[in-house]
Amino acid sequence: MMKKILIALSILLVMGGVVSAQPAGGTIERSEIFTVGDLDKLGKLQLTKIYIDQVQKLNLLIPYVPFNQKGEAVALTNMGIPNTKDNNAFIKKLDVSCSDHNQAIDSTMANVVPYADKPDIIKAILFIQDVIQRIELGI
Repeated sequence: MMKKILIALSILLVMGGVVSAQPAGGTIERSEIFTVGDLDKLGKLQLTKIYIDQVQKLNLLIPYVPFNQKGEAVALTNMGIPNTKDNNAFIKKLDVSCSDHNQAIDSTMANVVPYADKPDIIKAILFIQDVIQRIELGI
């Protein structure tokens, strides 16, 4: 099931002309790049932490993908959205929602992911890393 979701997400992002974006409420740092060799040296708990961090970052990036935004900071006007009280409220609500979702991911996935096979965790990390890189590069 997870593989199907990840594949669908990958296809959606590639077909949609993925672009770089960052949430209006904060900054997102560039991701650390991992290799199979780097990850293979780590234990399952360390891999789980990396996996959760990447899923959370992806959760923050995905809502802003359609806005063809490049650069270190994003403002509503740079995304082509009028800077109004209502639009600012929508963005704040989205940021809170993403934050709440990330907290749920952290508490849930930390208990579940370590049960996966180590090679599968590594493959998932590398896949999500690739998706994040594509978003950050604007591809």
